[in-house]
Amino acid sequence: MTCGWRCKLNGYLLAVLATVACVSLFWAVDKHHVAAELEQQLVNQQSINEQQQQQLQTLAAELTQWRELERQRQEIRRRHQQAQETGQPVALNTDDAGVTTYAQPHGGVRISREP
Repeated sequence: MTCGWRCKLNGYLLAVLATVACVSLFWAVDKHHVAAELEQQLVNQQSINEQQQQQLQTLAAELTQWRELERQRQEIRRRHQQAQETGQPVALNTDDAGVTTYAQPHGGVRISREP
């Protein structure tokens, strides 16, 4: 039995269809691998971002502490300057035990406990 032009055409179409199906399958598998790699990169980047966010929060807290210390230093310096200008001791701090620290006009400090 001989194969006519329709039979040959069907064979060629079947071959083309099989080729397209194989190419599509390989393309889909490749895209799946690319997507998996991109997903892993995203997970890694999110982890890095979380670490950087934690570092940023830590640095922000440290900056707040440093600013408070600088504010305290400036206040102590201002009170020392006030003591020098007035010639009288100026209270710097009094703690819960009643111990008071005074800035002296000569630049030193005096610590005293009031009864």
